[in-house]
Amino acid sequence: MNKLRIRNGPYSGREKTLDTEAVTIGRDVEASIQILDRSASRFHCEVFPVGGMWFVRDLESKNGTYVNSEPLEDEELLREGDVIRIGTVELVFETGVAVGDADRDDRVKWSDDNSLLSNTLEFRVDDLSDLEDQGEGIERASDDARTLQMLYHIGKMVAGSVDPGLSNRVCEYLVSTMPAQCAIIFVRDRRSGKLQPQTVATDNTRANPVITRSLIRRVLSENRAVLTANAQEDNRFNRRDSAVLKGIGSVVCVPLAIAGQTRGVLYLARAPREEAFSQRDLEMVSAAAVQLGLAFQSLEQHRAQRRILWRAIVAMVKIQETAAGCMGSGERCARTALALGQSLQLSPDSLDRLRFAGLLHHIGILGKRSDVDPDQQLYHLDEIEDFSLFTPLIHRAHDLRRGASSVAGDDDLESRVLMVASSFEDALRKDPEADAVQLIERLSTFPYLDADVLKHLSQCHLNGSLYAGDKQAVEA
Repeated sequence: MNKLRIRNGPYSGREKTLDTEAVTIGRDVEASIQILDRSASRFHCEVFPVGGMWFVRDLESKNGTYVNSEPLEDEELLREGDVIRIGTVELVFETGVAVGDADRDDRVKWSDDNSLLSNTLEFRVDDLSDLEDQGEGIERASDDARTLQMLYHIGKMVAGSVDPGLSNRVCEYLVSTMPAQCAIIFVRDRRSGKLQPQTVATDNTRANPVITRSLIRRVLSENRAVLTANAQEDNRFNRRDSAVLKGIGSVVCVPLAIAGQTRGVLYLARAPREEAFSQRDLEMVSAAAVQLGLAFQSLEQHRAQRRILWRAIVAMVKIQETAAGCMGSGERCARTALALGQSLQLSPDSLDRLRFAGLLHHIGILGKRSDVDPDQQLYHLDEIEDFSLFTPLIHRAHDLRRGASSVAGDDDLESRVLMVASSFEDALRKDPEADAVQLIERLSTFPYLDADVLKHLSQCHLNGSLYAGDKQAVEA
């Protein structure tokens, strides 16, 4: 019997018994062995048996598979102690049975009592999961089924998400599915106390939705959901309210609680000519608001954790920078990388990776000794779960600087941004009094720096965004 053991990374120590079936390895949760590495494809490679022997083959992955540090060109026989490397994660082929293998049948007991089926209510999960492909199926479904489908879909979007764009997707979904003329999330600003629209989604029939202020005030003051079938006839609105003046029809407004406090509202409206919202719609929107509140709480906790992590890394970097005589270099590079990423309209996840990678761009190079490989120092950071999201960028930037390959393609835009940001910081550190325009022109002669990213660097210098990123902006 053989097994695979993950030697490093977030899942270090996990083992998988190799029995009679092929085993897939990749980033996807459906892979037989899941690994968390940004360089890994969803299904990266496969280990499979042939006549009692085990072979490994690449599944047309983006970044390739390595066996004992050699790139895998074709199927290769595995021998005791062979190391399969995917990105920075290493798996060892060994003899024995995996300890704590989650797929072992003896961990559960099975029952084949068919009498249980007579009292079992069944439904197909795939009937709920792909609402965007069902077309008019939702309209034909019963009210109960429709509500369940919508809540299931919103739950899928919200579950475990720390994506700032989540509220936009939920509101757009509510507008198209309820349907509604508009769906808006208002959140009270903690500093000013003012209620501000955080997310606005419309059906494109009205560029600027009209909001019923008196209804929102009532929901916030009484902390309960409100439904009006016809805003123009509802005596809860005074004659000066926007609903009466502008002709808003049916409205649903529910409180939005974040961390146990009502901090805003979820507001939906329909035009007077449209069918009014029902009590079931009110319950549906209220349930969606509960899920959104939990998602916002998770997002706030995630941001707080990232700020703590950032400050801790800044403190450690400053210790090394003090010894090397280049104080502030990491933070400056992080601000440059962030400005470039924003200019290139990269995603929030990309911006987050770039600012951390910029802060640590010189790790392994600061005060380096000739007998120490800079990348060897970075491998210690690879083993930290939070760091493994951005250390591949630093590895790539080091490779480009050494001339290991030409400028990366479009899929490696983050690496190209980091390379420009770190090169600009290096140039400034060597000549602090130099003119930025001249430094950028000088960098344009470097063959390993991307010309398009350098143009954005010049634009960021000219519009001032290169220097506008204070500590608070970088930590956000």
